[in-house]
Amino acid sequence: MRNKFMVALSAVFLMLGVSTVFTSSASAGTGNEWCMTSTNSKCINAWGGGPFVKLYTGQGGGANSDFTSLGLSGHIVLQFTGNSGWAGRCIGDAYNDPGNPSVSLDDCGFSGSGGWGTLFTFGSSGCPSGYVWYQNVHWTGYLGPQDSNTNGSPFYLNQGKTCFKAFPPQ
Repeated sequence: MRNKFMVALSAVFLMLGVSTVFTSSASAGTGNEWCMTSTNSKCINAWGGGPFVKLYTGQGGGANSDFTSLGLSGHIVLQFTGNSGWAGRCIGDAYNDPGNPSVSLDDCGFSGSGGWGTLFTFGSSGCPSGYVWYQNVHWTGYLGPQDSNTNGSPFYLNQGKTCFKAFPPQ
């Protein structure tokens, strides 16, 4: 029964454009650019290669916009799969500080010791077709930029619902 459930759940994730792994270890992947517009702009970006995560408002997500959504212990983590020394880390609380809702890249928790704020649930209610939101388990708010119109605006884990669409990296 569990295998049938996992197959059905995987099919739903694939329809939403979310790549998943149902193990406790990371999987290499090409990732996606997670953007707020249908024109592949206003994207999640590991600014300067990391560790801080900010909004890139240019077309195509820009360098360092490659993130993979992975299943972990019934939740989702967003792992940076770009080309910098921060690759393999996940979106979480800045400086791994449980009192700081601004976003940086932290340990993902594949070995059981993930950073604060790295776990998310996701859904699509209230979003356009093909878009998803990420609700942070620690903060109960949503992943989103401080200002959705300003290039370089920092991301936070306690924002209102923000919808993202997955695009292949450019």
